[in-house]
Amino acid sequence: MRFRFRRTLKIAPGIRLNLGKKGISTSIGPRGAKITLGKDGVRTTVGLPGSGLSYTSYHRYNNNGSIPYTPVCPYCGHHMRKAWPNCPKCNYNLLPAPSDNPNPADTETLEEPSSVAGCGCILIIILVIAFAIYIV
Repeated sequence: MRFRFRRTLKIAPGIRLNLGKKGISTSIGPRGAKITLGKDGVRTTVGLPGSGLSYTSYHRYNNNGSIPYTPVCPYCGHHMRKAWPNCPKCNYNLLPAPSDNPNPADTETLEEPSSVAGCGCILIIILVIAFAIYIV
């Protein structure tokens, strides 16, 4: 059996400080629409209070110079819980292949627009509307 520790302190209406065994995080927002800022990333949660329905999105911070996080192994489909250089299930190499071009600034690539930014904008709009309703 493992021990758990969690303590939540209310700082102000809609702002909470969460203390746990592995670190500290801050939750901002009213009931039903929260943004939680932790040591590894940002979690956005939108739900219907009292119904049990919610949607959660998690985005890790960029950690420059360390192993990139791959959520699912492209070879065997194993779901990762942290960053690994090789898949722990099939030992597939998850590190990006070194490029032949020593100066990557010379290459001109067009980046595809990210759908993650669109979802984030929708969640922020919902959060602002829910917060405005909560205040009124």
